[in-house]
Amino acid sequence: MHHLEERLNSIYLQVQQLIHINEKLRQENLIQKNTIETLKTADKEKNAQIEHLQQQTAVLKLNQLQLDEDEKKELTKKISGYIKEIDRCIHLLSQ
Repeated sequence: MHHLEERLNSIYLQVQQLIHINEKLRQENLIQKNTIETLKTADKEKNAQIEHLQQQTAVLKLNQLQLDEDEKKELTKKISGYIKEIDRCIHLLSQ
């Protein structure tokens, strides 16, 4: 009978250890999920910034080209539309 009690006590201690390890792993998992979401958000913001800078570079390059007034107006209109869309995306990402 004494041996059975020892065995049950040993099993009980092992289960308690497993419960403790499981809780610790759950907490670490939650931290990792939060970190992943933070990094995803930062990545989206950086991508939006890159896209915005690429548009600005395109504008600077276009300023160096010799275009007639109608072409300049059309390009300016397109680029303004792109910039507004990028700004809208950045705003949505920052919410």
